[in-house]
Amino acid sequence: EADAPCVIAKVSAQYFSGGGLSDAKVLWTVGASKSSYTPPGEHSFTFGKQSRWFWESWDWSPSPFGGLNAYSSDDEPPNVLAENSETFEGKTDTDGVAEVAVSWAGLGLGDGANCSPVMLVATAQVRDMNNQAQNAKTSFLVHPCRYYVGFSLPKTHGEVGKAFCADIVVVDPDGNRKGEKTIEVWFEGTALMTMEDDLGLQVTKTIYTFDKKTATLPKTSDAKDGQRVSEGGVGRIAFEPTMPGNYTMKFRVCDEFGGWHQSESASIWISGPGGATKKNAINYNMLSLYTPPVEKVTVIPDRQLYTPGDVMDIMVRSPLSPAYGIVYVSCHGLKVPPIPFEIKEGKDSATIQINIEEAWIPNVTVGAIISSTKQWDAATGGAPPAKDDIRPAYARGDVGVKIKYDRYNLDVKITPKAEEEEFSPGKEIHPSVVVKDFSGNPVPDTEVCLVMVDEAVLSLTGYKHIPDPITDMYPSRQASVGTSFGRSLLGLLPRPSPPPPPAIPTPPPVSFCAAPVSFCAAPAGMAMRSAAMSEAKCLVMERAEMMDRDFLEDEECADCFAEEEGAMDEGKNRSASLDANELGLDSDAKIVVRKNFSPLAIFAPFGKTDSNGTVSFDVTLPDNLTRYRMFALATTDLLYGITSTDVAVSLPLMVRPSPPRFLNFGDEFAFSVVLQNQTDKPLVALVACRATNGQVDEKKKAAKVTLSALQRGLVSFGVSAMKAGKMRLQVVSSSKGVADAAEVSVPVFTPATSEAFATYGSIDVDGQDSDMATEPNPKATEDSKKMQLVVQPIKAPTDVWPQFGGLEVTTSTTQLQHLTDAIIHLYGYAYECSEQLASRVLGVLSVRDVLSAFQSRRLPPKPVLEKKMSKWLSVLYKRQHRNGGFWTWGVPKYHGFQRYPDPYTSVHVACCLAVCEEKKFPIDAGVKKKALDYVRNIEARIKEYGYARYWGPKTRNAIIAYALYVEFRWTGDAATKATKFMSKHGGGSKLPNLTPEAAGWTMMAMSKQPKLTKKYIDQLKASILPHMTEEADTAYFTTNYGDDGQTVMLHSNRRTDAILLEALVTVDGTKNVLSPKLCKGILKHKKKTGGWGSTQENCFVLMGLTRYFHVYERHVPDFTISLWYGNLFGGKQVWKGRSTESKEVLVQMRGIQALGDNNFLIHKEGKGRLYYRLGMTYAPKSLVCAAANYGFKVERKYEGVDKAEHVVMKDGVWHAKLGERIRITVTMTTPAKRYHVALVDFMPAGFEALNPALKGTPKTDDAQTQ
Repeated sequence: EADAPCVIAKVSAQYFSGGGLSDAKVLWTVGASKSSYTPPGEHSFTFGKQSRWFWESWDWSPSPFGGLNAYSSDDEPPNVLAENSETFEGKTDTDGVAEVAVSWAGLGLGDGANCSPVMLVATAQVRDMNNQAQNAKTSFLVHPCRYYVGFSLPKTHGEVGKAFCADIVVVDPDGNRKGEKTIEVWFEGTALMTMEDDLGLQVTKTIYTFDKKTATLPKTSDAKDGQRVSEGGVGRIAFEPTMPGNYTMKFRVCDEFGGWHQSESASIWISGPGGATKKNAINYNMLSLYTPPVEKVTVIPDRQLYTPGDVMDIMVRSPLSPAYGIVYVSCHGLKVPPIPFEIKEGKDSATIQINIEEAWIPNVTVGAIISSTKQWDAATGGAPPAKDDIRPAYARGDVGVKIKYDRYNLDVKITPKAEEEEFSPGKEIHPSVVVKDFSGNPVPDTEVCLVMVDEAVLSLTGYKHIPDPITDMYPSRQASVGTSFGRSLLGLLPRPSPPPPPAIPTPPPVSFCAAPVSFCAAPAGMAMRSAAMSEAKCLVMERAEMMDRDFLEDEECADCFAEEEGAMDEGKNRSASLDANELGLDSDAKIVVRKNFSPLAIFAPFGKTDSNGTVSFDVTLPDNLTRYRMFALATTDLLYGITSTDVAVSLPLMVRPSPPRFLNFGDEFAFSVVLQNQTDKPLVALVACRATNGQVDEKKKAAKVTLSALQRGLVSFGVSAMKAGKMRLQVVSSSKGVADAAEVSVPVFTPATSEAFATYGSIDVDGQDSDMATEPNPKATEDSKKMQLVVQPIKAPTDVWPQFGGLEVTTSTTQLQHLTDAIIHLYGYAYECSEQLASRVLGVLSVRDVLSAFQSRRLPPKPVLEKKMSKWLSVLYKRQHRNGGFWTWGVPKYHGFQRYPDPYTSVHVACCLAVCEEKKFPIDAGVKKKALDYVRNIEARIKEYGYARYWGPKTRNAIIAYALYVEFRWTGDAATKATKFMSKHGGGSKLPNLTPEAAGWTMMAMSKQPKLTKKYIDQLKASILPHMTEEADTAYFTTNYGDDGQTVMLHSNRRTDAILLEALVTVDGTKNVLSPKLCKGILKHKKKTGGWGSTQENCFVLMGLTRYFHVYERHVPDFTISLWYGNLFGGKQVWKGRSTESKEVLVQMRGIQALGDNNFLIHKEGKGRLYYRLGMTYAPKSLVCAAANYGFKVERKYEGVDKAEHVVMKDGVWHAKLGERIRITVTMTTPAKRYHVALVDFMPAGFEALNPALKGTPKTDDAQTQ
């Protein structure tokens, strides 16, 4: 409506260094909610509904003083009036200002339907020329009346028969007091009275009472010129309560147009004779022994905040009368004597005075404990005891009291610079800090910390100031006095249940009528004053799958980058000037390149004031054009203070480049530069751009821009990223003696569509690639054994970028790198159960000779190792049971249900002894005999073990298979028993009750008789394949024992890999292609500490790798290799002796393209095993690549958040409207269980991630969107 009242919401968009954003797009969002208001200068009065301001020890809501606070249950949360907010679009004017008119018609304000103010909230999103957006919010308070009525209560409690007073004031919204106004006041509440009913019984009745008065306020004092009326006009009204209870006071004022405002007090406690408090209901019939309950005492201070030296009046309201009690002050670390008091017969409260001490700052807890005898009350229910039957009763309660700590505050002031200094980029300033105490005296020798931070960075997080240290140095203290009542140990036996008491008639309640306070919600009518937003252009985002993003440069790129960087490198010294004539700019202007954009100008953690309380600092301003916030924090041993001020840094002509955060190789983008004229005259500015590691469009390297006074303009330069690495962009502008220049750097990642493929293999002494060969070459001559050759056909990629990628060749002579850490882990293991001791011996013995071959110096000397192992074995000997098994933690004194040791631990210790004998390490003959007998009769040992009844068949079979393996290691052959064991499972490739571990142990037990057991070994190999996951260079197994996995078998997948590695190498030698992959997979799963997860994993991994070493790497390397790609020689490598080193060679993509399709040759001469990896990396020129599936299926979808039609797919390319918010959804599926999977989805260059935790970021309604 044209005549509807409205308020104008205005948004002003400016740079931190100054200057408005003209003609910028604005999106408005407007809503309304219920609020409150206190006129200026009237904070000593309460306007609106008063909340309870004191807290009790059981109320756990935070207070402004860092302690606890509580609010009454009837505090109302904000009432949202407009459920659906309204949105509008517009633009800023030439000063960067936009407005919207908001009407509050229909909210019930001004017509008597609503007595509370309403908060109208307007949010504006402003989008700059370079498409950067920021949000701002403001609020408007719409008053329900032309006047506000406020009140102040001298006390929060009173007594019956004594006047209870309230001071009243009427103020307009501007804070001018209005005298001679008529106020309506209600004094209403409820009283609990103890009295006799018609039957002579003591009962408690609730009585509602109210009183209403009208008061006219006195005149105010005369107003002075330009000042508001702030004196006089305060009236006092008094009520004389006649009954004790809880009351409230309501105050109402009306204006000439029918609007009204009402204020209401929190609970007022009135004490007096005949009063009662609410009792704890006790049902005697439900108790066989009655324990008196702890009842609640209400402790009420007379003020909200105290100063040391004040006298505090504490009212204690008790549910017991008569009663005796004490009031105590609980202040952590201080002893305060308790104060005794008495509540006389017929009264329900007492008032105690306490002197506030300085040592109590910032708060104390005041509590009361009351003891009494209490007559049975009819309200408790149950059968009444005899008249002389009384019970002990007691009650407690406490309250928090806050005390000012102003005397511990320091007054700190900052002078940002000297008079002759200026705030310009790179200039030096000398801020000073003055420190005074509470009385205004200088404080010498004060430690001062100065921090100067970019306001633009602080605004992102809403950071306002450094937290005041005084709240941490003087924190709110909890109550340190505990209460313990011995009366809970007493009880009263109930009497036999008498007949129920006669019904007590309920007296009619006193009626009370009060005018309801309504709050009418209606949608606000809103009008728009700005023009509609025009359609933005579409931005084509041409990016498909992104797989790799390393900072890789070939040699030519690096050399070229170094040359261009040297030509541009005025940058290491910011005072260097650009050649204006070279760029076609104003030669009179001195152009200084701004490079140092650090958000932190200074962090000076320590400075000390002189005798005048002053300290100064030296600050060199960074090159940001922004506003800085300067904080100063001052402290002595007991005093603390903090302050802040703002400093703006600007130039007459400012250049604001807006590059993307990153680029991909091959990207083309519009480099936006905003030019800002801070002078009061128009300027014709020349602007130019140049780049290293990037190419600027030759047609537009420079431009001329006309800038109006105090206005800005946008210039875009076409730039393409043709090399990986770091792109540096310089932009410079000058006009009539003023100039500015800035340099920014942008990382350029490798092509988003890069692809990589690799093949792996090894060459042994037979002249064959062991990953390809199935049988040894019987015709291999001695010369062929000395000369081996690998021929790998290479197809040169076509239509790819020659600057990126190539053929990577990696060679090494061993798979067993860095095993020393695993041995050190076992050797120094801190715990000594039987399993752990056996694992330590197994690991050290298994790999000792392997590490000696690599001349490891980190292991202890051999005599020390042997002495340590003998000590471990002696501990195991003492734990052997008579049946040959081994207790886990020594022989138990009381066996209980379990009379026999654990079978798995026993077999594992037996395996340790078998390896000792195999490695010719001496062991006790008697222990050996009993342990071997235990292994040979393992099925009987499992049956006698009590807990075995709960095991599944997989667990039983695995332990039997492990025992067969141990017998094989001890005697050299267990094929016959293993064959019988296999026959029980029926054969076939599916063995559901044999885990891969059990299959591996059984295969090794059969390995000495291949002709007899070949059928079963093939079945076992087939049974483990479904549990295997094979990748290009690694393989691993996944298995599960169910609940028995950890409790019985100590199972892990890495242990399974190690057992099967040992089994495959034992059965197949070097013929199985899975063995090198399993070995590499095990090594890749090493932890950062150098070993594997547990002692079980470490010992079995070391056993498996030792077997691999003795079969695959039995020959000491002594050979040379030559590398060729076609006729291009790639170098010669010499390998002599064992080493864990690996070597790499790169054939660049341009060389591969020059030679075309060809063979890559690895020519080896000499004895030993060579491991190699050939990997090809390249980037197709086409940015649209077909989808691929190599074990994972990944799907990605882009969606427009604001409008779905703004983000569409056309011809395989996503098209997005500039400025549209985009939701990215990534879905990954895998057909098998995978471990340690990281899914990374890179954003296209030019996208900006929206962090909802940052201020000014547009919010989204989708809670799952990050």
